[in-house]
Amino acid sequence: VSIGIDLSIIYIDKDKKEIDLAGSGATISQIRENVLTKFKFDSINIGGKFPHSYSGQINNLPLNSNDIFYLYTDGVVDMKGGESGKKFTSKRLEELLIKVSKLSLAEQKECISQAIEEWTPNSDRIDDITMLAIKI
Repeated sequence: VSIGIDLSIIYIDKDKKEIDLAGSGATISQIRENVLTKFKFDSINIGGKFPHSYSGQINNLPLNSNDIFYLYTDGVVDMKGGESGKKFTSKRLEELLIKVSKLSLAEQKECISQAIEEWTPNSDRIDDITMLAIKI
């Protein structure tokens, strides 16, 4: 099999007060003090031909209270809609995440869901849309 999968992994070590981020073909966004940082990972096929010399990238960060990490599939940024049927885009999603980051996670979910529905009111979705937010 030579198809790929977008995969994000977060490991929280409360004892060491650290967080590890890893993935394949995915992006994890972090918001700390209203600043968004993106962590992008190489796209390595799971189940296909794996490079012999590949060493996965892991980002190790200090665990800070009030940080929010967003894991999402490409279906979120690639969904077509709006007035001209264009993609939602990473930039639009990042602006939305910064805008809603001060809200509770439940309120963020509502705002993000509403933005998606407004972007794609009559469009058929061609990809899955999955998003997970973790607030430290």
